[in-house]
Amino acid sequence: MIYVIGIGISGRPSLAAPALEIISRAGLLAGGARHLAEFADFKGARLPVTADLDGLAKAVVMASKKGDVAVLATGDPLLYGIAAFLIRRFGKARVEVMPNVSVVQESFSRIKESANGVLITSAHGRRGLGGLVKEACAG
Repeated sequence: MIYVIGIGISGRPSLAAPALEIISRAGLLAGGARHLAEFADFKGARLPVTADLDGLAKAVVMASKKGDVAVLATGDPLLYGIAAFLIRRFGKARVEVMPNVSVVQESFSRIKESANGVLITSAHGRRGLGGLVKEACAG
């Protein structure tokens, strides 16, 4: 099974026991450098996630032949996150998503403001802001 585990702003302490158990038994732990640093005690193989998503997919294929794979992500992995790519590549039956609070949710909670009506989009990986501005103004 491929587990995509969302990590909250506070890092490792934001994870519930089931997520920590999955991470501890995974044969491969993949994630951004900041997320991997939270698990310096992890004994299995580690893979920093970069823009090379095909490389990630190949590593996941190889590792999943031997056991579970845990992919660490920020907040909700399906909110402009890596989970959508992994589900497209491997199918819903092979990917389990364990979301956490998104940065957007946590930010609004910290300033004690409602997030009702907030338009959520992403500038990550986009060239220029023209398309983003059009998307924001379309509503």
